[in-house]
Amino acid sequence: MQAESLGLIPPNTGLLIIQDGTTRHEIRFEGDMQRSSAIMLKKKK
Repeated sequence: MQAESLGLIPPNTGLLIIQDGTTRHEIRFEGDMQRSSAIMLKKKK
């Protein structure tokens, strides 16, 4: 995630929810004009 503007209440935040069968994963991330966030998903074999 890369911020294009900060909006009314910086920093910009997000929540990614992944449902893995019966398990729920919540990943919170944020970004501002100096920092960006990235989420990498890797599939297990």
